[in-house]
Amino acid sequence: MAESINALFDEAFLADIQHGYRALSARARVHELVSTEGAPVWLVMGYDEVKSALGDSRLSLDRRNAGSSVRGVFPSQMNATLLNRDPPDHTRLRRLVNQAFTARRVELLRPAIERTVEELLAAVSSAPTFDFIEAIAAPLPIRVISDLLGVPVSQTMRFRELAASLFLQVGPISPAESGPALFELVQDLLRAKRDAPSDDLLSALISARDDEDKLDEQELISTTLLILFAGFETTVNLLSTGMLTLLRHDEQLQRLRQQPALVSHAVEELLRYCGPAQLAIRRFALEDMEIAGVTIPRGGIVVLCLAGANLDEGRYPRANDFDLDREDVAHLAFGHGLHFCVGAPLARMEASLVFAALLRQFPQLELAISAEEVPWRPWSPLTSLRGPSSLPVRVQTR
Repeated sequence: MAESINALFDEAFLADIQHGYRALSARARVHELVSTEGAPVWLVMGYDEVKSALGDSRLSLDRRNAGSSVRGVFPSQMNATLLNRDPPDHTRLRRLVNQAFTARRVELLRPAIERTVEELLAAVSSAPTFDFIEAIAAPLPIRVISDLLGVPVSQTMRFRELAASLFLQVGPISPAESGPALFELVQDLLRAKRDAPSDDLLSALISARDDEDKLDEQELISTTLLILFAGFETTVNLLSTGMLTLLRHDEQLQRLRQQPALVSHAVEELLRYCGPAQLAIRRFALEDMEIAGVTIPRGGIVVLCLAGANLDEGRYPRANDFDLDREDVAHLAFGHGLHFCVGAPLARMEASLVFAALLRQFPQLELAISAEEVPWRPWSPLTSLRGPSSLPVRVQTR
């Protein structure tokens, strides 16, 4: 019997993806596994194959094109997002969201992000040890996404709690309770913003139009949910896995301390080496097709392994090394083509500012436990994100 795709990503695999993906790639470029529902799933590993498939119009995101039962990537209320639409609907939604999620709006957040990072670091400057996730990696994106959307931090904190239950199935609240509460929270946010619009992303989404097109109510709710969740969870895991990687590679960390101008380059190498999203959103074959010599039938579920592609030895020399001297750090951590992550510039900015400030303010920072003791969050097939559940660090100030 074929292996379950969810069983593949156990804690041992997540703790050492470099070893895990090397072993998978050595076996095959495409693996036939089974989904949660028992349907065949084709996991695509290689860089060239994944990049090509990300732009292949024969692969649909609309689960109505599935040939067998499939669980939604997110609850059914989120079917109206970019993650579940093909052109021309995807084109229309992307155009409207791009109007709201502009480079200008993201760049205007830079001073506030810098201040927040300084405040968070100052709060732990005298602590002998602290949890990097609870002190830095989690509160920063909560504040950033609150500023971006124009909503109170208290409501974003409540969203985090409910989303953790619904999407990650962790915490004291049951998914049955958190789902309705989460959608009610978003509806309340939209109602308040309609009554008092301002210069923020949520107001821009509400008013976004393109000729006669605009986001309908379901699309607006779904998109707001997606931005809140993706803008928070992805960044938390990028910061935490990035910090852990730096602390495990002392020579590279010291190099970065000596040459802080390399921080943006380091973020790109971190995204390649340990990017948080392991898999792209599942796709469905619109016709019989072949990938790396493997035939996938019409309606077949295709899962593209972004992290595996970024560690492809055929694409990157010494792919399993974290190396600041690597010149070619182009990667697929944010996807490629039509579905490239709209929030990529914001995630890059947050990571660069956090790592730069840490290097500047804390000349010595080390793990407070061994790397082998770092706990990893349980695998969630709803998100495919990888990151530690806590990251205790020891700091010595100048």
